[in-house]
Amino acid sequence: MGTEEPRKNVEILPKVLEQLGEGFALVRIGGFEKLGSVKGAIFLRDVPFDLMPLYYNAADVLVAPSLDEGFDAPLIEAVNSGTAVVASDIPVHREVLRGMGRLVDPRDVRGWVEAIRLSVDETVNWSGLREYYGEERARREYESLYSDD
Repeated sequence: MGTEEPRKNVEILPKVLEQLGEGFALVRIGGFEKLGSVKGAIFLRDVPFDLMPLYYNAADVLVAPSLDEGFDAPLIEAVNSGTAVVASDIPVHREVLRGMGRLVDPRDVRGWVEAIRLSVDETVNWSGLREYYGEERARREYESLYSDD
């Protein structure tokens, strides 16, 4: 998902996909100028926001190789869809995933390949994170913040 600015580390994806080999495909939503002709990749430019859950639900793994992020909302979207997450081992991903998912050195191609292979058939129980990032908790905290009590 998203852009291809250097901090997103998308340059690693063709190497990872090549080592994963047959049976693996990359679906990239958003910018794809740098990855334009990667074998085994599908590129979608404009996916309506309301259809995004369909893509998360169809995916086996969300791969988030960023070197730096502010929050990285796609991780939460994957969690809420029950999709496994393999993300770069950076502070925001450690904070958002709270010890769940798989974290990989962002520049370690072999580490990405191994983590993706382990995650493909994995059933992830995100219930704790879903509750933490869920709408109900947000509503309660918002109401608490602005209540007169």
